Amino acid sequence: MIERRVVYLMKGTSEGRTDEVFNRAGYPDHQKQISPLVRAGILCVKQFPLDYMHLVCLGAMKRLLTYLWRGPVICRLSKAQREQVQMNISTLKQALPAEFSRQPRSMEDLDRWKATELRQFMLYTGPLILKDVLSNDQYHHFLCLSVGMSILLDESDEKRESYLGYAHNILEHFVDGSVDFYGPTFPTYNIHSIKHLSDDAANFHSSLNDISCFPFENHLQVIKKLVRSGKQPLVQVTKRLAERQCTERHARRSQSTTKLTAKMPDNCVFLMDNAVGFIQEKRSDGTLRMDVFRETDCDSLFEKPCNSKLFNIMLVSSDLTMAKRILINRESIYKKAVCLPYKQGYAILPLLHKPE
Repeated sequence: MIERRVVYLMKGTSEGRTDEVFNRAGYPDHQKQISPLVRAGILCVKQFPLDYMHLVCLGAMKRLLTYLWRGPVICRLSKAQREQVQMNISTLKQALPAEFSRQPRSMEDLDRWKATELRQFMLYTGPLILKDVLSNDQYHHFLCLSVGMSILLDESDEKRESYLGYAHNILEHFVDGSVDFYGPTFPTYNIHSIKHLSDDAANFHSSLNDISCFPFENHLQVIKKLVRSGKQPLVQVTKRLAERQCTERHARRSQSTTKLTAKMPDNCVFLMDNAVGFIQEKRSDGTLRMDVFRETDCDSLFEKPCNSKLFNIMLVSSDLTMAKRILINRESIYKKAVCLPYKQGYAILPLLHKPE
């Protein structure tokens, strides 16, 4: 695979650009004059966030998988490794909960994977699929991207902001180490820009989910469904949207809620004390009968670049008789979990995105 791309081979942290210098055209290498946006009071450095859907999912994650599947010899998987990856993917089909619009697809379809599928691999399935396939060092390098993005996508402001510095460090390590594992053609502008994602989370005091293109991408499905024929599609969409705006029923559309059932894969949750619960029965009085594994009863999925239990990624036994059966109120649930089959048990990961 031969590419002609601008690459960024410099390692480490360079001095960041600031609005103070930008506002006076203090970067003559690319500024000819003061931008009209500056005169309008817009901060051109801090107020233009990077979109992780395009930058990381469709950019870095797809590039990494492409290099593993058919890239340079330095990183291309062997035939046996590719077969193992395909086998690992097949064991996860139909295992993802209702918040995922697509189940894992074959790597042979990689060119047609959507952004949600690449996010799915990066945050949920990839740490299982690539474990024991890649070398330890290369696997830990991938986990730097997975864990770093998990931190920046966490909805808990307190937890996310307390680990922002760590997320920045491991994402920087991912970018700087990419040349060693994937060769000098790998670190393009997309890869380099990952270093700045933690700055956006800090500047906007929010999860990257709140400043990404995913909501707009998902809304395109709604717009497409308004078109009934090939004749004047724009007129059809405009009329249907106008009708919705004029009706109170559509103006007050209910928000989507998390789906919880007493059957897998939609019965796994985290409780407020980080215990893992499997809902067995939803009772008429609103309480839930649940089998619970305490955090101390769970194992870590990985130890590097950090202990996975630090971010609620853990392994539990498939033998639910080892769990403690309790009754709880729904208010005791912290968040829904993704429960995936792994060896003789389950890998439990926090759900970090809204329904697709």
